[in-house]
Amino acid sequence: PQKDPRCRRHCAESLKSKLFVGQGTLAIPTAIMSSRSKASSGIEWAPVRIPVSRRLETATVMLVMLGGPLLFTLYLYAVLQSWSLPLRTVAIIYTLWYSFYDYSSTAGGRPSRFVQGLSFWKRFGDYFPAKLHVVEKLDPKKRYVMAVHPHGIIGMSLWATILTRGIQAREALGGLDFRVLTVSANFKLPLWRELMLSLGLIDASRRSVDHVLDSGRSIMVVVGGAKEALDARPGPINLTLDCRKGFVRMALRHGAALCPVFSFGENDLYSQVDTTKGGWLPWLQRKSIDVLGFSLPIPLGRGVFQYSYGLLPFRRELNVVVGRPIPVPKVEEPSADQIAHYHDQYKAALFALYNKHKKEYGHDEVLRIIH
Repeated sequence: PQKDPRCRRHCAESLKSKLFVGQGTLAIPTAIMSSRSKASSGIEWAPVRIPVSRRLETATVMLVMLGGPLLFTLYLYAVLQSWSLPLRTVAIIYTLWYSFYDYSSTAGGRPSRFVQGLSFWKRFGDYFPAKLHVVEKLDPKKRYVMAVHPHGIIGMSLWATILTRGIQAREALGGLDFRVLTVSANFKLPLWRELMLSLGLIDASRRSVDHVLDSGRSIMVVVGGAKEALDARPGPINLTLDCRKGFVRMALRHGAALCPVFSFGENDLYSQVDTTKGGWLPWLQRKSIDVLGFSLPIPLGRGVFQYSYGLLPFRRELNVVVGRPIPVPKVEEPSADQIAHYHDQYKAALFALYNKHKKEYGHDEVLRIIH
């Protein structure tokens, strides 16, 4: 049969259909093509054929991450352009209004159900995807200090499950009315501050917290803050918690129950530049915390059309678990011993929450407190 020309031609065509792609003289083996593309560029490219829904999810995340710079550019354009006096006048009036009159960031905020209910935000959460799990619904008539761990580089899990889905999050928490704390720098940036306020964010100052808790509402705070962001990378989960006792003091002063919240997958969204060898970069990052109130981690993520480098987070499933609250008495001037006592209770509850749910959500990393 091997001498039969028809058989030889059939075998050759069959082999070609299995090993080659393309047509004519440009056809090359698929295995060789993929290995050459990786070897020559060192970049893992995204597939060409990806559902439109995934493209839209990526575009949504990119737009949100660029929101601050884009809104600030729009503001500068309105202020500096000279061809439209009415537009420039509106920009100047807005600047004077938010600089000297609008104190919403320290007076309970002004969340917008319209903004929080936009379908745009659903694509942001579906990108990862992100889910909120509540172990026990909270009593809307009580007050809570919900502490979130870990911070991550940007705190994407909080954005994906709480901020951009504020209405659904409130329902999941039993109708609880709450605000999320953030650094005051977010309210210095024109237009961006309006988005922050509409999503339910407020200033993390003591005055702001007292105002919210005194009004019978609850707060949510990412305890580790800027310092913990510098330790956010895949692997062991390093928390900044031993030196963070202010949230316990707040809870005691207002008699608000402490509620641990853990974000599984947060530290897997990015890696970051290694600074363990010292040098000018870790010095600059520590200095930025003292001067600006936030750190400057250098994230290593993915791009829009490739997965090797960029500033977009990787697609990793996020599961935010709200644990059972810890009752706290009201003590107007809590002592150091009282603060330490409830701080230890809180740490025990946090570790119990992590250990109970880590296998359920596919995590087995070591959880440890390093600061």
